[in-house]
Amino acid sequence: MLVLDDPFTNLDENNQAAFVATLRVFARLTRPQLLLVSCHDRSVADSIEREFAQVRGWPSDCVRLRFSRSPVGTSTVDVIPFEAVEADLPGEIERLGLGEGERMVLAETP
Repeated sequence: MLVLDDPFTNLDENNQAAFVATLRVFARLTRPQLLLVSCHDRSVADSIEREFAQVRGWPSDCVRLRFSRSPVGTSTVDVIPFEAVEADLPGEIERLGLGEGERMVLAETP
């Protein structure tokens, strides 16, 4: 399990993008059973959603939770499923820096 509580707060736009890319690589290589990232910036959340497309069925399930306050002061939660997009495996291998002469084995977990 990996839980990140708004790690983007004090980062500029370039460093936010770099952190999202690093998080994507880390998650692809370690495949945590649960990855929870909170953020207050909608553009960062959109970026995370784009970066975490499925590769060979992983991640198996992704949702986006949007918390807000109603006009009367109660908390509300909207559950927004990620769009089911299959990522390009050769492109993922290239983005992970695994070039010629190197192999990457994606283990299937039951």
